[in-house]
Amino acid sequence: MNVPWTELVREGELKTTDELDAIFFGRGVSYDKPIIVSCGSGVTAAVVLLALATLDVTNVKLYDGAWSEWGARGRFTG
Repeated sequence: MNVPWTELVREGELKTTDELDAIFFGRGVSYDKPIIVSCGSGVTAAVVLLALATLDVTNVKLYDGAWSEWGARGRFTG
């Protein structure tokens, strides 16, 4: 599922915990399953990680290599 970091902030700050929870719930994120956050370079995914940490979700990992590392492997999927 996709939760863009831009949906989690307002005027440079994280939205309220109630708003964050509603956003993640609305996107089908299950807090009781492992969560991996990623983006193009690993930087903006840190905002998603912070939002989840604010909600006390602890089973989150940041794939800091992100799409740039994955794409550089030269392997195809599908």
